[in-house]
Amino acid sequence: MTTTMSIGIFFWNAIDLLKSLRSEYWIFFEVTVPDYPDDYSKAWGKQHCIWVDNYTNIDRTLENVFYVIEHDKKVQWLLPAQGYETISESILLSLEVYTNQGLHKRYRIGLANLCTTKSDTVVVETLRLAREFCKECSFHVFGAKLTAVAKAIKIRCMKHGDSFDTFS
Repeated sequence: MTTTMSIGIFFWNAIDLLKSLRSEYWIFFEVTVPDYPDDYSKAWGKQHCIWVDNYTNIDRTLENVFYVIEHDKKVQWLLPAQGYETISESILLSLEVYTNQGLHKRYRIGLANLCTTKSDTVVVETLRLAREFCKECSFHVFGAKLTAVAKAIKIRCMKHGDSFDTFS
């Protein structure tokens, strides 16, 4: 499936609606680029089940990022830095691409491999590695438990301008 087929008309209609709300009501928003998580292995019974041969979830997510940025540069995108399910170091692949392209200066980066993990250790280690790699990046942490966020703040992996959402 190509990116143009996977990011459909409904997505772009929603983007247009958000842009009209922004101009009419002066609402600030960020839109997360659709990504390909790697955390379906338990549900689907197979590790890396959404990879296409050797084309990984990270590759597919990066393709989406560059597609939407090229399609609409006026949207304040939240770029998902996707990784492998519980491998904290894998986040560095996306971060390297974003920083090499200078995208971290224009957009915030979402640490997208954390959205379903229940491990505080994985969250904190991923944040620590991401912050060490890019001190000037502004990060969003998807789905972290509040205990993990508190630990990350305590060891200064999260800073002013970072954000998180949680299912806690």
